[in-house]
Amino acid sequence: RPRTVTLDFKWNLNVRQEDRSTSVRLVPKDSGIEVPANDGIIVKQLSAEPIEIGVKGDSLALIAISRALGCWREFETAEKMEHWTGVTVWKSGKNKGRVRSASFFLFETNEGLPFQVKYLTAAEELYFFSNSNTFLKDLDPGQFICELSQLRKLTISAYGLVSLPEEFKNLSNLEYLDLSGNNFQTIPDIIDEKNFPKLTALIMNANTRSTIYDLSNSVKEDLGGFIDECKKDGTG
Repeated sequence: RPRTVTLDFKWNLNVRQEDRSTSVRLVPKDSGIEVPANDGIIVKQLSAEPIEIGVKGDSLALIAISRALGCWREFETAEKMEHWTGVTVWKSGKNKGRVRSASFFLFETNEGLPFQVKYLTAAEELYFFSNSNTFLKDLDPGQFICELSQLRKLTISAYGLVSLPEEFKNLSNLEYLDLSGNNFQTIPDIIDEKNFPKLTALIMNANTRSTIYDLSNSVKEDLGGFIDECKKDGTG
């Protein structure tokens, strides 16, 4: 007999700027029951709320970045943003209440940094660390982080990077850059005194994908890391 059934679909926050949808087909528990015209139920979730520059926009951007990266730990959204773990805000001035620094760690992504990072226009320090299976990945941080020309400190460590985009030179105010634990085979040409005149610290240690050698330690090959910076005779 006809009856009404209410179905609840629980989705995480849609962090993208477009609607998303899926089709759900109902399958009877008893295989002998036929469901007429069961072509599927279209379930739609509206796009994320537009992010505007400001305190509210910063909070939305942090949540979206965390979920897009697949961080294992989410921010404590029941608390004010200034109390979120890994986040500091400006206490005074024109950016009062906005994100001054933020950290994202222990995540799993096969893509560059999410586009929402570009909305953190008051941040002077951002920290991204520990992507899963880093040594298997060949990633680029993407162009969105390159829009934050005000950044003074940037860490993208153990992410799986092998290259930097040409736009990376827009981060000319960087004083500290940590690209350690990635898969670079050589120091990117874009990192020089002309493009980064204020840079005083460049951290690129542990850029090693793998090490293969025999038990005598006399034969080494496929070192990964800065192999292209090494002399061909293996002396350094």
